[in-house]
Amino acid sequence: MAQSRTAFALDEAMAVYSPPDRKFFLAKRSPGQVTFNRLPEKEQEFFYKSRLKEIKTLLESGAISILSPTESRKFRAEHPDYILESKFVDRWKPTEEFTALAEDFDPSEFQEGEENAAAPKSRWCVVGWQDPMITSIERSAPTPLSSSVYLALQLSATRKWPIYIKDAKAAFTQALPTTRKQLLACTQPKDGLFPGCTADQLILLHTEVYGLVSGPSWWRRSLLEVLISDLGYQLNPFDKCVLTLPQEPDLPRPSSSTSSSAIETTSSTTFATKRATTTTTSSATNSKAEGKTRGVVVIQVDDLLESGDEEHRRRIKPVILKRKVLRKNAQEVVLNSEELTQFRAALATLNWVSREGRPDVAAAASVLASRFPHPTARDVFELNDVLHRLKTHRITLKIPVIAETDIRHFVISDSAHDPSGRTKPQHGWLQGITTPSLNRGLKAPVSLMMWRSRKLRRKAGNTLLCESIALSTSLGSLERQAAVWLSLTTSDFRAKQIVQESASELRGQATVIAEDCPGYVDPRAIAVVDAKSLYDGVHSEQPNGEDDRSALEMAVIQESLQALGGRIRWVPHNRNPADGLTKLLGAHMDPLLELLATNSFQLEDELGVLAQGKQGDHRLKSRA
Repeated sequence: MAQSRTAFALDEAMAVYSPPDRKFFLAKRSPGQVTFNRLPEKEQEFFYKSRLKEIKTLLESGAISILSPTESRKFRAEHPDYILESKFVDRWKPTEEFTALAEDFDPSEFQEGEENAAAPKSRWCVVGWQDPMITSIERSAPTPLSSSVYLALQLSATRKWPIYIKDAKAAFTQALPTTRKQLLACTQPKDGLFPGCTADQLILLHTEVYGLVSGPSWWRRSLLEVLISDLGYQLNPFDKCVLTLPQEPDLPRPSSSTSSSAIETTSSTTFATKRATTTTTSSATNSKAEGKTRGVVVIQVDDLLESGDEEHRRRIKPVILKRKVLRKNAQEVVLNSEELTQFRAALATLNWVSREGRPDVAAAASVLASRFPHPTARDVFELNDVLHRLKTHRITLKIPVIAETDIRHFVISDSAHDPSGRTKPQHGWLQGITTPSLNRGLKAPVSLMMWRSRKLRRKAGNTLLCESIALSTSLGSLERQAAVWLSLTTSDFRAKQIVQESASELRGQATVIAEDCPGYVDPRAIAVVDAKSLYDGVHSEQPNGEDDRSALEMAVIQESLQALGGRIRWVPHNRNPADGLTKLLGAHMDPLLELLATNSFQLEDELGVLAQGKQGDHRLKSRA
């Protein structure tokens, strides 16, 4: 049954499986994808040359070999279950770096040998689901955590290192030889035989090529073999996609992350691998250069790093309601199949953008996702309002140059309690790097490393418990950030050093006057909240709350702060940037938007703020 009024031919369609719905959905393929047999003769010539180039790369790399007719017949007779189908995947690929193909791209305008918006790209792939060992093969291929990427960028800014963003060419073909006891073979592609081959000749696989489920995992293992065994890198204990190169103690040393693309930041300007051929975009000191990683453009200007989402903002599309719906009645209007498909697609884009570069829409992405499985027209209006703000307001995250001795960690936490108890509370936090100026009450630079907006895993009976759980969760994330930072900046780091440093911190020298305590004057970490009862409870040596559960959470918070060498600080509700991560409507967005615009934050002395009068008199409601 048709679920959309958009008309397209069958050969323009693609199938996408939705696990929640347990259904396949047909949609029009994205711009650039082509079907070779349906192309005009002139375009077929372009893609035929592209296919020849792909085949040449496969053969020269040793990833495949062609069996003779006799060998093919023998293989068919002895191993019929190990023969898979193969196919070519053809598309028009943008020639300009860090861009996506325009939807109005016209392939008829392509001129061979001239500058073009896109060029033909062919990839030979195996139909991987036919692999007889599919249930037994290793398939784990993790990617770096966003926080690890930002911490690596902060390290490069702090030490004024250039950044190199690299991408491996034909990555899977450069993987190590497969260790399968019985090699796989493939039939010739149905829409184009390999040159000089007959239809009955098989293609023998010597490594895990594109299309196989094991391909990404085996490429990762192959790359790690080069980086660890040949070049001496070490896997980070907290993120297995981050590697560091040990050197003499206290000397700077490079760090990089692994996947088919990688980020490297180093005091040296050279990087070599024996098997990987890479294309490099380098960012040199005292110059401007840019590269793209994880869909985000990273710019290095005179050591300062910036990341933006310009491309994705341009591609965001609102949900279109083709029927008349009044806002006052929108809550009762259930979405039809076409509207639901649009809503799901737009929300998926919003979720990605909020996670990678836009903290100001993180709450909207989380709250609107909870409206499934029955979103209404009101949810569409709210989503479109958020998308409009996303497209019209550009935000650039900046990673400033902060001296390594001035590096301090911070987290700003908040939660939104539901007094009715019908829903789980929403909580959110911002965490990153700052300087000692923040604790001194001065305007301090902030470098965001991570942010989250999500539902608490359980309901909370009162506001204090809600805030306690939220801060306890965010401090756990901050502890990991501090640990990763230490692992990046300490040569030959071992995870047990974290335990040793924590024990040393707990044995610190006591002082009579709080202002004389180094952990009070210049803490290594700061936790900022707007719940005065939580602030007072954590400050008390014997945690007390409205219930025993709150007291338990505060004990955990105190232990986390001790391990971090940190201190809790309080700000009024109106000045908490994390409030914008807890609500879709009615949040105080100004503090968050100001932090993102200026990349700075300022705390005031708690006694001075309280002396200004009753805090309820200063609360100003604003809508997101």
